[in-house]
Amino acid sequence: MIYPWNFDEMIDDEASAEKFIDRMRNNCTYLPDEEVLPKNSLLYQEYEVRNELKNVTVNGERLSPDIQNRIVDELFNKEPSVTHKKLIKYLYDNQICNTTSLVISGTAKEKSFASSRKSYIDFTQKVDTPITPKNQQAIEEIIKWITLFEDKKILAKKLQKYSDIFNESQLRTILKLSYSGWGRLSRKLLDGITAHTRYGEMTVIETMRRCSDNFMQIIQSDQYEFKKIIEDILSLDQRTEITYNDIKNLAGSPGIKRALWRSVRIIDEIVDIIGYEPRLISIEMARNEDEKVRTKSRYSQLEKMYKDLYGKAYTKSDIKSQLADYKDKLDRKKYYLYFLQNGKCAYTGDPLDIENDLRDSEIDHILPRSLTKDDSLDNTVLVLRKENQRKLDDYPIAPDIQNHMRPIWTSLKNAKLMSQLKSQRLTSQKQLSEDRVAGFVNRQLVETRQITKHLARMLTEKYHDSATEVFTIRAGMSSEYRRIHDLPKCREVNDLHHAKDAYLAAVLAQYIKIRYPKLDKAFVYGEYMKFKSKKQTDADRSSFILASMNYDLTNTETGEIIWQSKTTRDVIDRTMKYNDCLITKKTEIGDNQFYKQTIYSKDSTNPKPTIPKKANLPVNRYGGYSGENAAHFMVIRYTKKDVLVNEIISIPAQVYTLEKTKPGSINEYLHNNYKQATVILSKIPINQKFEYDGNEQFIVGSKEVTNAKQLKLPYDVEYAVAVALKQGIPQITITEEQAVDDNKLQRKRNRQIERRDRVISGVERFWEIYADKLTNQYQQFGNAGPNAQSSLVEYSKLPLDDKIKVINLVLKATHAGSGRVDMSKEFPQLGLSSRFGRMDNKALDPTKLTFVYESITGLHRRKLDGKTLEQGR
Repeated sequence: MIYPWNFDEMIDDEASAEKFIDRMRNNCTYLPDEEVLPKNSLLYQEYEVRNELKNVTVNGERLSPDIQNRIVDELFNKEPSVTHKKLIKYLYDNQICNTTSLVISGTAKEKSFASSRKSYIDFTQKVDTPITPKNQQAIEEIIKWITLFEDKKILAKKLQKYSDIFNESQLRTILKLSYSGWGRLSRKLLDGITAHTRYGEMTVIETMRRCSDNFMQIIQSDQYEFKKIIEDILSLDQRTEITYNDIKNLAGSPGIKRALWRSVRIIDEIVDIIGYEPRLISIEMARNEDEKVRTKSRYSQLEKMYKDLYGKAYTKSDIKSQLADYKDKLDRKKYYLYFLQNGKCAYTGDPLDIENDLRDSEIDHILPRSLTKDDSLDNTVLVLRKENQRKLDDYPIAPDIQNHMRPIWTSLKNAKLMSQLKSQRLTSQKQLSEDRVAGFVNRQLVETRQITKHLARMLTEKYHDSATEVFTIRAGMSSEYRRIHDLPKCREVNDLHHAKDAYLAAVLAQYIKIRYPKLDKAFVYGEYMKFKSKKQTDADRSSFILASMNYDLTNTETGEIIWQSKTTRDVIDRTMKYNDCLITKKTEIGDNQFYKQTIYSKDSTNPKPTIPKKANLPVNRYGGYSGENAAHFMVIRYTKKDVLVNEIISIPAQVYTLEKTKPGSINEYLHNNYKQATVILSKIPINQKFEYDGNEQFIVGSKEVTNAKQLKLPYDVEYAVAVALKQGIPQITITEEQAVDDNKLQRKRNRQIERRDRVISGVERFWEIYADKLTNQYQQFGNAGPNAQSSLVEYSKLPLDDKIKVINLVLKATHAGSGRVDMSKEFPQLGLSSRFGRMDNKALDPTKLTFVYESITGLHRRKLDGKTLEQGR
């Protein structure tokens, strides 16, 4: 047994602390079996600095490897933070550049480098020891210890190992150092594998010291052998099964790993059901993990830029008043580009008409969308519609436009309204080379994220004998297909869009397999040039890959049509309108957080704190937590007010966790809280599905349930809802006058009118259909259905904008896993309550429920009738 007085004898606190931190540390992004380096490792910081330097340009020119090495040795190894100003001074002082009027671009931060050699400087300057091959390994281990152990007592013990290398004064200084965080790469990847390069046998970091290429170019390019060596290392582990630990060891967030593991289980179950292994598996992972949050408002950024551009004249300028008037629209890209371009067309310099909602303008892509799906501000400009039609997919920009606009572009760049990269793209006079075209197109085809590649590799190994092909679809291809073919996604109605995206990913994988069987650059370039020579439609000005789906494909040897564009498109459209997908929700046993994490003051009454922050801090003096979190639920029979009842109760996470180390804790909890309790159903997970009066619901609390039914609307109404909730009622941007002598514009105007009318019709019809669904399929909401049906006239009288608001609100209530919405406050005339959608504080009688147990695909299903519980079975 462990007691306070024998803790030190029984527990190795150093090993425990290290093991605890190691559990939270990711593995290498490229070699999943290898541990990552500390973020402050000497090696990792050198990699970060060199990689950032390789992306830097000085007056548009990249730095040579020799100059990069000098900058690392003479600037980064001495300065803890390197700014553009310091780099310019270094380049001038060392006669590398003969002027201080230099433009630095390519750094991760606006005016400085994000990377540094902080740990190198700490040891060479603070600890006052040179870093040599003899002590470097010791220093790296010390940096790891500092990262691992916040407890200085443990760290002091560990440091004694190197008392022969560092004196007492140096050890005291080291003890004061503070490092945290882990990198993405391992020592083996950076400095443990060697490949033959044009400089000889070298590791990745040694290659970075010699060449101009950055890290990704070095490990991905066929010019070096690292890509093949990494693939060979990974292929050594031939697996027949994929385990949770295989996924757990990959670099990525816990959420992504859970999604991957569930995907593997779904594939396993489908294979088991159909009885044979698949010919093709396609993987498309949504790209949202690394999205950056804008930390500074667009309005304040523009204000500062305009002051630089106009000086004192800004206070009286028209653009200042316009910026104030349209402040609330800056999140819309068209308006933001308008102000980034000082209100002028990017190709003519003519003013754009913001007073008329910029209907005379369109967003154009500098590098054509047919080549790269780069929708960033660095690749988009706002131009007059006629100029966009004239430019088509040409690159580079026509010389007459460049000559006319260069002074305006320069002034925008100097005011920081335009980035260096955008300026380079606009002013470049070089034709796109075969390598660049092939690179752009390949990036449309190939997923680059390592975690997706690792899953694909595991699946390929698992199904090696059946020669199953595994395709990784570039993130966003399904969404791009939806955009091109006007198949909007409506997350607000139901969860079926996930299944439909998976279907699209499978179709796209099949198409790519047929059309691009080999991805060498000559083949891809040839296909692109053939496509570009065709007369293209508006839809073709998107992704080259997706646009090429609009044309039939014939086998040149047999004459057989192997891709029928119209037939396939019709099948896709029809399938995307089906609403018969199986949806399952992950059930959980929750043992992570014991309490609801908000701490309330002692004076709080709603909610009232009931659990102390610590054992010796009473709630009435120090406040505390408001309630316990449940790990799972249980059906018990017990005596309540002298009556034997069956009830669903919560088992607190704290009790569930204690049961693992102290068996009998759950029985003790039942004995202390429920008189003569007998367990009828021992473990009901959170989000367990059940049926009650024909309604499917989830158990999320002992007295709280949520809706489990997926709302299904007619496709024309769902389409209208999807468009209206995303952008409102579509605008007609082409006037009759503009279209009168232009057949192409007339067709486009007609499509816009048709789309607008289609959305308005769906929004108008919504309430009648929704009220019917509430009445006949959502009886758990009580009188909501009849009340909604009696308010059809009231809904019809609402303005379109208010109808869209109503739709947005009520869909939150009927979405699976829904919460409540207050309808009585804004729209009392519709007869819905202030707690519409909420189904809480209901004591569930388990004998009146039917518990629904589903496999992960939903293809296996069984039901447990609650009446059998009453009989104690």
